[in-house]
Amino acid sequence: MEQNTLEFILSISGIITVLLLAVIGFFLRQFIKSVNSLREVIIEIRIMVNSQKFDLTNFKRTCEDRHTYLSTNIRTINDQISKHQDSITVLKERTK
Repeated sequence: MEQNTLEFILSISGIITVLLLAVIGFFLRQFIKSVNSLREVIIEIRIMVNSQKFDLTNFKRTCEDRHTYLSTNIRTINDQISKHQDSITVLKERTK
């Protein structure tokens, strides 16, 4: 082959290589932007999940406190009802 033909082939292959590298660079830049965007979204999701865990823990604690309070009140009311039933029974026996 002639010298000119080899130079022409090398120049064309060089141009093709540069164009391919430019295309790869473009898509790589887009990929990096997408990854950075996903990273930000993941950070926001982690913050939201931690906030929800904190809220859930507080809600659970509040429910446990209310359960204890209500259980105590129910026992007290049951005791009072039992005393009233005894009193009613005594009064019914007296009136006979």
